[in-house]
Amino acid sequence: MSSAYGDLEASGYVSVHIRVQEPGSWTYRLKEYFRIIAGEVGGNSEDPFIANNLYHYDAAGEKQKGLNNGPDGLPLLRIDGPYASPTQVYSNYRDIILVGSGIGLTPSASILRSVLRHKWKKGYYPETIRFCWILRQNELDSFHWFIELLADLSARVQSDRESGALTELHYVELNIYVTGSKDLSSNRSNAHTPTGNAPGTLDRKTKKSAQQPGFSSANAIDPNTLRRMLLNPSVDAKDQGEVQMDGHRAPNRIQDIWVWRGRPEWNTIFANTEAHILRRREAQGTVYETIKVRVESEVGVCFCGAPAIGNALKKNCVSYSRKHEEIKFTLNAEVF
Repeated sequence: MSSAYGDLEASGYVSVHIRVQEPGSWTYRLKEYFRIIAGEVGGNSEDPFIANNLYHYDAAGEKQKGLNNGPDGLPLLRIDGPYASPTQVYSNYRDIILVGSGIGLTPSASILRSVLRHKWKKGYYPETIRFCWILRQNELDSFHWFIELLADLSARVQSDRESGALTELHYVELNIYVTGSKDLSSNRSNAHTPTGNAPGTLDRKTKKSAQQPGFSSANAIDPNTLRRMLLNPSVDAKDQGEVQMDGHRAPNRIQDIWVWRGRPEWNTIFANTEAHILRRREAQGTVYETIKVRVESEVGVCFCGAPAIGNALKKNCVSYSRKHEEIKFTLNAEVF
């Protein structure tokens, strides 16, 4: 389950995401079932973003995204829950490092939706998010739904900045680390696509977003553009610190989304977070009450995924928690 705070109230739905595994598995059969339904209702059954081709008509006769019932008239999905996650504490922090991998990505999706669609506009914490998604390239097709989500959220944030709905204190960094990618160095000079979209390339989901108040269609991102970058990541993760210093001209960036080849360099991510906090303090002045400094400088590291990643995060939380700077990194982890 990965719906955001406000989704049910604002849009009338909650979301569930299922990772598609090998052919013959129940998840694969479910995906093929949805593909068949998409063809039956007149959609493009070959579109990798299957959800774009599943729709129904509401009481007013308007076409709406998604299907409630299958061909037999029964509900397509029934959900048992809810079940808690340690990432629920994220709103206690002004700054967070959010890390997701594998099936642990769904809590991250919920947090990003909640904050970027709803909470920032209401003045809630966190103010800064550094998100890290570790993705094996051969699993890319299992996460089309998340590629669409990141494209949509980045475009929304860009529009909110331009409209004045967000302040300069709101900062998000959406990092995707692609592991196991093939060596396509001979094609690297042509690996990038323009950050803008060619006319007529918006998918159905992005078109719907572009019609919403406060959303500028000029900021829309075609998820297929992002997918192509993930198929051919061109910048090594070890160069992240240097590349982000010249961020606006970085070839691996679309708005707030960054695509890296290889595993994250945690030292860089923690050091960047620490530097951000120190710069903010300097800009706001040096007169702080001790308790205020501690509250505002405790960074929440929220993680769901494999134990090896959790161990690396724990080590860096200890290394970068500096008493003399009144900065503390606190790990909130769920490993499996």
